[in-house]
Amino acid sequence: MHVPHNISPGSEVAAWISLNLVPEVGPVHFRRLVERLGSAREVLAAPHGRLLQIEGIGPVRAANVLAARSDAHSKRLEQELDAIKKIPDLSIYLLADPDYPAPLKDLPDPPPVLYVRGEYRPEDRLAVSMVGTRNPSAYGRELARKLGAGLARVGVTVVSGCAAGIDLASQMGAVAAGGRSIGVLGCGVDLVYPANERASFERITASGALVSGLPLGAEPLARNFPPRNRLIAALGLGVVVVEAPLKSGALITAEYAMELNREVMSCPGNAIRDGARGSHALLKDGATLVETVEDILRAVGHAADPRLFADRVSAPEAPDLTDGEAALLGTLTAEPVHVDELTNRLGSPRAEVLQLLLSLELKGVVEPLPGMYYRRPF
Repeated sequence: MHVPHNISPGSEVAAWISLNLVPEVGPVHFRRLVERLGSAREVLAAPHGRLLQIEGIGPVRAANVLAARSDAHSKRLEQELDAIKKIPDLSIYLLADPDYPAPLKDLPDPPPVLYVRGEYRPEDRLAVSMVGTRNPSAYGRELARKLGAGLARVGVTVVSGCAAGIDLASQMGAVAAGGRSIGVLGCGVDLVYPANERASFERITASGALVSGLPLGAEPLARNFPPRNRLIAALGLGVVVVEAPLKSGALITAEYAMELNREVMSCPGNAIRDGARGSHALLKDGATLVETVEDILRAVGHAADPRLFADRVSAPEAPDLTDGEAALLGTLTAEPVHVDELTNRLGSPRAEVLQLLLSLELKGVVEPLPGMYYRRPF
């Protein structure tokens, strides 16, 4: 890892950053060039004919590499290095570095230069990725928040894409529970997208990290999101799709996870809602059905040292209930019910039902909602 307070323009680190700015030189060609020529500096100094000898480079890429010697490219590199110096919590990881995040090396084309705001730690290898729709139901949003918080409480890092909806709900759940979250961006780490989530980005950076393989200032263009989804899939031991329609980036992330032999999990949703059809399609195709944190830990336990999970997988302790509390709790589900309906179901006075509800709320097994509605937390 390089903490880039003062990167020398002639250094190998600067050469990697420079080569990463060259158009049409993606991760595969980048690595091939460096491996064949020995260093990024040697690549940038190589003659045209030598570049053409390398498989897959061709005239266009060779010309682009040569153009990195131009005044225009030198100015672009100078701007990048200057911008890097101005971000105090920024680190640069080069693929050749020993502390480059190991899970990303499972990819056939990991980003050669990784920009990280905040801190990526070794314990972040114990991570689960959570993804889903940008337009979740109230159920989906709350489930994402609850699962994110539950994973954080047992020391599991939550990885997601910082998108509105399921992504940020799971990440904010983890952060609020005092845990860590890794946000993988489809733009530069100096940008906030969605623009109204600056406070959320700051909280993620303070308790985890924002990660991107793109240079600073890179806009959130559509072409940037499939590679970003691959990073999300790679950084977790498994991917949980909380709620997603049939056409969803979350399903693409799940496909990448399968390619990487990561565990693919999906949560059940409303069967008559289009927003959950993608989640259900995954279940039909063999994804592991998960409803709780314990389900997730059991599913990914085989992907890591099982001893890491031995003290994390346990059934929650059931609270002691009176007969009246147990009878009332038995009438509740995750769907909100009005207190008058509960009174009718039990055939008990309203005041007595309200007293039982208060007792159950204090024991953490009933959730009050506006308008005198109640439900069991899920």
